[in-house]
Amino acid sequence: MAGALRDTVSGIFALEKAIRGSAKNLGDNVIVPKLGTSFDTSDEAYDLHNIYSWEKGFGIRYDKSRLNVERTKCMQEIVCGRAGKAFVENTKSCRCECPALIRLQRSNSMDNGWYIADKRCHTKSTSGRHAQIVEMFQTKLGNLHTARIVG
Repeated sequence: MAGALRDTVSGIFALEKAIRGSAKNLGDNVIVPKLGTSFDTSDEAYDLHNIYSWEKGFGIRYDKSRLNVERTKCMQEIVCGRAGKAFVENTKSCRCECPALIRLQRSNSMDNGWYIADKRCHTKSTSGRHAQIVEMFQTKLGNLHTARIVG
């Protein structure tokens, strides 16, 4: 990855820190976005969240952003690809109001980096078809990993 997914406090890259911490994770994911994780750019945060979303079986996209008084971006939301409502009612759409997101905010320090200020996960009440697709993807991915280990 270009640049550095760096935790500005310790100097350790955020991706490296996530991989090192994966042994302590009780879940199945190697990458887990955590509140307060720092990044040099919002694109690097997107890359890390994209790896996480791939592991979990959903797509992501940029959503809302805010500009400050100097007209520079100070907030960016990265949401599930199925977040939001259909633009036109009674039409086919992949949007099912999925609540999953991470909200990035610009840090106040001189490095002008970004950090995860808010995180919302998929809920159990996620729409039926969306939940089925996520579960199917995770099962298929798990079977591939098992086949590689066994075989």
